[in-house]
Formats: sequence, C-alpha cells, structure tokens
Amino acid sequence: MVKRISRRESTEEKGPIETVAFMKRKALYIIGTILAAGGAAYLGMYLYVRAVPMADCSWRARVSGNPDYNILNTKTRLGDDVDFYHDFRSPSISAHNFESNAENLDIVESGTKTNAAGDVIGRRTAWVIPTGAARVFWTEGDEFWFVQADSLRVAKAVEQQCFSN
Repeated sequence: MVKRISRRESTEEKGPIETVAFMKRKALYIIGTILAAGGAAYLGMYLYVRAVPMADCSWRARVSGNPDYNILNTKTRLGDDVDFYHDFRSPSISAHNFESNAENLDIVESGTKTNAAGDVIGRRTAWVIPTGAARVFWTEGDEFWFVQADSLRVAKAVEQQCFSN
C-alpha cells in the first residue's frame, strides 16, 4: 500500500545532516558564482588593456623639448617598454631615417601609412628582431615617427591607439 504524504509532513524540518549538505551546496554555488563573475571582470579588463595599452597618449607634453626631434621612453599599463621617436628636422632627414630603418633584414610589414579618411600620408614598415622586440615606423608628410615595444602586438596596438589620425 502506498502511503500518501500530507502537505504538513512534506514541509517538516529536515534533519541536521540534510541541512548541512544543503548549506554546503548553497555555499559552493555562491562561491562559484562570485569566482565566475570576478574572473569574467578580470578577463574583460585584461583584454581591454591589451587592446588599449597606453593610459595616456598625450606624450608630446612630456618629451625632451629638443627643437628637432622628440624621444620618450615609457611603459604600457601592463608594464611593456615602449619608446616613441618623432623627427621633424627636414624631409631629407626623415627620408634617411626611414631608409636606414628599412634596411633591417627582419621586416614583417611594409606598405603605406593612411589617415582616418583612408588617404595615403606616407610609408609604413615594421620589423621584429630575434628577441621579439619590434619597431613600427612611418613617414607622415615630412616627419618621421616610430613606436618600439617589447613585441609587435604591443607596438601595433600603441600605434593604433595613439597615432590613428
């Protein structure tokens, strides 16, 4: 014979072993949810910082003050070394700087530099040395620029963030 459970009997308090097991499951669920949310937030921030590596691109105010060229050695938000160089002495010096950098045997990209409208404003090349450090350099009119970083990914991300007209 099947015993019917009344509503009152099904809502009776559970024993201490059942209560402890329920509390452990509940605590594990809460801890798992917190860890998942924290991990997702950390991953999102990490991916953002990798895509937008520089905290500040207004580096011209902090350069050497030399009337012919600017140099800045700094770091990204993740601690990667980044060097900027800007030479505006003359068109012939800019052309010489570009050609002497383009003589490197480890060139990985070569082409034109365009502005935000897609107009060609100069030449652009990138090279990587065996240690992994990379330099992206270009001419912009009569000026020569470069971004050098610990990796090509960082150099290109900084170029994209700070020098996209």
